[in-house]
Amino acid sequence: MRKKLLCLLCLAALLVSFGYQPVLAADLDTPVQEELPEEYQYIIMYTTATVISGSTVNCIADIQANCTASISITMTLQRRPTKGSSWSDVKSWHAQGTSDGLTLEKSASATHGYTYRTKAVYTVNGETITTYSTSVSY
Repeated sequence: MRKKLLCLLCLAALLVSFGYQPVLAADLDTPVQEELPEEYQYIIMYTTATVISGSTVNCIADIQANCTASISITMTLQRRPTKGSSWSDVKSWHAQGTSDGLTLEKSASATHGYTYRTKAVYTVNGETITTYSTSVSY
């Protein structure tokens, strides 16, 4: 548990250094910290982020549950032309496990002239929430 907490603190420090905050609600355009609706019995916090470093786009999806639970994450990197309006899927990844939290971090090559975002679908003991990171341009 201490190792997991240390990893989460490091992840939070990385995200803050890039100007991101943990997202506790599904306000997709402007990440804010809010309580999740009461309909979520097991999900207590999630973070969905996209960070570009050099020519690499990094996708991060993290979910925390209030108990040991069956957790799955499907994370999809999406992009659109910077002056476009339609998102397309670039790559998808999946992780699952039984724990009180799960983190999925993956990266891909970025192409100039595109805006990127991460879509994450979290499922915890049957509760599902779909989230999007803020978008970043390259």
